[in-house]
Amino acid sequence: MANKQGRGPCMWDVFTKIPGEVAVDQYNRYQHDVDIMEKLKFDAYRFSISWSRIYPNGAGEVNWEGVAYYHRLIDYLIQK
Repeated sequence: MANKQGRGPCMWDVFTKIPGEVAVDQYNRYQHDVDIMEKLKFDAYRFSISWSRIYPNGAGEVNWEGVAYYHRLIDYLIQK
């Protein structure tokens, strides 16, 4: 989801870009991933905020769709 929903580029995009391949899809699969963690009885999960998703231009205007994604992720983690 590197170029979706208002996200700007970050340095990791260069390292993970292979044409036609999706290296990580936590953005779309977070519920499935959290469900697996619940089955495995995880009691903690550490994630990083992609600041290029929140501030796609590096500073200034906030990408509220990016903020909403993190709200959904955190709410689902709390739910499980």
